Amino acid sequence: MKFIKDTCQNQHSIQKYQQEPYFIQIKNIQYTSPLLITQDNLKPISTHYNDSEFLKIIDQLIHQNTFEILLIGTGSKYLPPHSELLLLCNRHKIGLETMSTHAACRTHNILLQDKRTLATILIP
Repeated sequence: MKFIKDTCQNQHSIQKYQQEPYFIQIKNIQYTSPLLITQDNLKPISTHYNDSEFLKIIDQLIHQNTFEILLIGTGSKYLPPHSELLLLCNRHKIGLETMSTHAACRTHNILLQDKRTLATILIP
């Protein structure tokens, strides 16, 4: 899947997403592992959706960054959020959106275009 021209200067908009073989392209670099994207940062992470390490990463993210929406791409299929994740986001008044990674890539770019502050986690 290809995306429209990047008009989000100095932000981490997604240029391309491919499921098989998996990769996400941002700023002409292809990433093949799970990614954490914030306004100021882009880094590969080593975790699986909804495991204990995943919740630790989210907790650290919330305490180190300011954002209004947490967007999570759960892989090729939608997986509902764990109740602990819902409680954590609710406690900090952060909107939580979970969807397939394919849909999350599109949504990420739309939210950037709308100038929303978000953190995005994309799982293969």
